Amino acid sequence: MDGAERLVFNCSHSYSGKELVEVAWQVLYSTFTTERIRLVGPVLEIEPGDTFDFVVFRCNLWYEKELLNFMTYVQIVFPAKEKVGVTLFPQRTYVHPDELVIFTVELTPPLLPPLIRRRLEAHLSLKITTSGEPLYYQRGLNLFPRARLREQAGKNISFDIYAYFFYSTIRVKTSNTLKVLARPRAIFNWTSCTLLGYDSNTPWDDTLHSGSDVRDLFHEHITWPYSYQRSIGMYRCTHWLPESQVHGDQEFHGTFSAPSSVIIWPKNRQPGDHLQCLVFNWHSPDEVIPGKWTLVQDELSIYKPDGASLKFQGDPPRKVSLIYKCCGNYQGKIIWTSVQMILDQKNYSYEVTPQWVVVYQDTNQTIPYISKRIFGSDAGRLMWYAEPVDPLVDQIATFDLSEPLKKMEIRPLDHVYTKVGSQEFRINISDVRTGHTVLQTNITVIVLPNQVTGTVDGILTHPQVKIFQNDNPPLECGLIPSVDQLPLHGYWRAYVNGEETEIVRINHTSGRALVEPPLNMNAFKVTGRAEVVCRFYSEDGNLLFDFNRSVEVITMPDIKVVFEPPDGVLFVGEKTPITCIRNISEEFGKTSVPITGAYSMSQLDDCDDLLSLTDGTDLGEILPPRSHSTYPEVGNCLVHCEYFGHNQVLASGNILVKILPANLTGTLDGSENTGDVSLLRGENKTLECDLLPTGSAKQLDGYWKASLNGEEARIVSLNSTTGRVVISPPSGSSTYNQLGKVQVVCEFYSKDDQPLFKFDRTITVVGLSIYLLSIRSVYAMP
Repeated sequence: MDGAERLVFNCSHSYSGKELVEVAWQVLYSTFTTERIRLVGPVLEIEPGDTFDFVVFRCNLWYEKELLNFMTYVQIVFPAKEKVGVTLFPQRTYVHPDELVIFTVELTPPLLPPLIRRRLEAHLSLKITTSGEPLYYQRGLNLFPRARLREQAGKNISFDIYAYFFYSTIRVKTSNTLKVLARPRAIFNWTSCTLLGYDSNTPWDDTLHSGSDVRDLFHEHITWPYSYQRSIGMYRCTHWLPESQVHGDQEFHGTFSAPSSVIIWPKNRQPGDHLQCLVFNWHSPDEVIPGKWTLVQDELSIYKPDGASLKFQGDPPRKVSLIYKCCGNYQGKIIWTSVQMILDQKNYSYEVTPQWVVVYQDTNQTIPYISKRIFGSDAGRLMWYAEPVDPLVDQIATFDLSEPLKKMEIRPLDHVYTKVGSQEFRINISDVRTGHTVLQTNITVIVLPNQVTGTVDGILTHPQVKIFQNDNPPLECGLIPSVDQLPLHGYWRAYVNGEETEIVRINHTSGRALVEPPLNMNAFKVTGRAEVVCRFYSEDGNLLFDFNRSVEVITMPDIKVVFEPPDGVLFVGEKTPITCIRNISEEFGKTSVPITGAYSMSQLDDCDDLLSLTDGTDLGEILPPRSHSTYPEVGNCLVHCEYFGHNQVLASGNILVKILPANLTGTLDGSENTGDVSLLRGENKTLECDLLPTGSAKQLDGYWKASLNGEEARIVSLNSTTGRVVISPPSGSSTYNQLGKVQVVCEFYSKDDQPLFKFDRTITVVGLSIYLLSIRSVYAMP
C-alpha cells in the first residue's frame, strides 16, 4: 500500500503437469495513469507516485487460449509518506461529567478519495480497550458514555484503538487520553460575566435568551404588543472554553405599560416583501390604525413609502443598508419604531429543469414546470413567459401559460405531437412587482418517432444480447433509428452495472460508448452476463435517453458441415452439384441466437479439369468446371469445406469427389468382353478385375477386392497386390489343370474406402474336346 517505492506483483501457478499452461495479468479497473502501471508478461509493476490510487487486477491461467482459472486482487496505493490510520472525532482532550459526547472512529488522512475510503471501511475490524473503569462502551465505530461518567470528575480516560484492515494485512494502533473536567460555573452580573473553576481567561459574549430586551441592551427599537412577555427578559452570557462552553443567566423585569404600540407587518419578513406600518390600541384589540413611514436612510430608493405601506421597488445592484421609521399617533402622542435592513444584490440560483425535453410522436405527453417546486417561497411573485428562439420555424409544441404564477406546461399543438423534430424556446422569468427579468434560460423540445428504442448491436432491440465466446462483434450504445437520423445532438456514456467487468468493458471515444472485450483481449473470451447501462446526453450535459441491455457471452454450439450427396459420387455427362451446409445441434436450435457465417471451398488436389468450387453465405458448392456444363471426365478430387463466422472457424470437413463413367461396367480379361470367361485346361492365362471404359480404375485411383464363390473355388487362385486383384492358375500349378466352374465377385473401392462398383463373373475351365465341340456347334448354326 505504500507508494514510496515500486510495487511488483508476479502472476504464477503451481501446476506440475506436462501440458503447456500460460499466466497473464488482466487489469479490470484502475485509477492509475498509464505511466504508473505497466504489464510485462506475468509481472505487473506500479511506479511510485503522490496520489491515492486503486486497482483491481486478475491473474489468469490459460491453456490453449481457454481460461482455466483466475484469482482477483485488489490493491490500494497511498502517496509517499502517507499512511492509513484512525482517529477519534471530535478531537477532545477533556469532557464534562454532564456532557454527552459521542466519539466516532474516523480514517486518516481525512482527504481519502471516496472509493478508497469505502473500500477500507468495508474491510475494517475495530477493537477498542479502555484502562481502568470503563466509562465508555463501543458500538460499531462509535464510543458512547456510560451513566457513571457523571461521578468521575477529575479522572482520566485512556483509549487504545486497534484497527485491522483486510484481515489483519494492515494493523494500526492509536491511543487517546481524556480528562473528566468538572464544568466551571459562569455568574452573570451585567456588565460582567465571571467564570469560577477555570484558571485561564476565556472570551465571553452575551445574548437575549428569552423574553424581551426590556433593558434595551441591544438597541432593538421595534415596539412589541403589551404583554407579560414584554415585561421580562432573560439574558445569558457564554464563556467559550477551548472545547466547550459555559452559560450564566440573569433575569430583568421592565416597566413598559403603554396601552398601544406600533408594529410592522409581516412579523417574519423576507427581503423583497412589502411592509405595513400599523398602530394597535390594546384596550380595543379590534381597532387598527394605519401608521406612516418616514425615510431615514435609503440612498438607492429600494423602498417607496406610501402612507402605511412601504413598497419594494427592486433588488439593489450592490450591498446597501436601509433604515425606515414607522410612526403612529395615539391620543396626541407620537409613538414609533424603526426597522433596519441590509440588502444585497440577489443572485437567483434557480435551475429550471429539464432543459431538454424528449417526447414521442402520436402521444399527448405533457411536461409541467411547477413554480413552487422550482422557486420555493418566491413562487408567488415570479411569472413564466415562453417564446420560440426562431419564430420563423414551424412549432412542434406549445407552452401552456394559463397560470403563469403557478406553472408552465409543455403540450402538443394538437391532441398529439405530429411532427418529428426539435425546437428551442426562450424562457423568461420575471418579478411581477418590478417587471425585471430575474432568470432567462432555454428549453429544447425534441419529438422522436414513437418506435425509437435502444440497441447495442445496431440490430436487436431485445433487452438481452447474446454473443458467442471468442467472437468480437461491434457493440455500441445507439438508437434505432440511429442518432444521425434523429434530431439529436450529444454524446453517449455507459457503464457496467455490477462487478462483471471481466466480461466486457466500456470504451468512450469521440462521443461514442463502445462495448468491447476486456483489456488485453481481442475477443469476448469469458462467458457470463453483464448489464450495460447506456445514456445519451445533450451537448450541455442533460440526460435525454437511457436504457439497459444485458450482454451475455455464451459457448458456441457443436456445428458440423455435411455434404449432399454424402457419398460424393458423380457421373460423367451430368451436372448435379454437391453442396456443403452446416448442421447445428438440436439443443441450440431451440434458442433464438442467430449464427452467421460463410462457406469457403478449396481443393486439396490439383483437379481444376474435373470440377469447380463456389463459396457462399448459404452454402458451398461443387460444380462442373467453369468451361463445361457437365462433368467432362473420370477422376476423383479431395475437396475441403470450411464454415467460418463470429471471428473463428466454426466447422470444417473433407469429401472425396468420385466422377464415374456414365456406362460403367466390369471385365476380367481386359478386353471389351463384359461377360463370363472360359479357359482351357492346361492354359496359363491370367485374368484381372477391371473397369470399362478402359483406364477408369486408374483415373479413379481406387483399389480392388475380390472373393470366390462355389464348391470348385480351388480351380483358380486370387492374388491381391497394390490395389489390384489378379486371377491365376491354382497354387502350385503353372496352368489350369482342373475342370470346373467358379464365380468371381469383384468390388472396386475409392481411396476413402467407399465402395464404388461391384460385379460378378463366372470362370469355367473346360477340356479341349468340349471347347472344339462348342466351336463346331457355333459354325453349324444356319
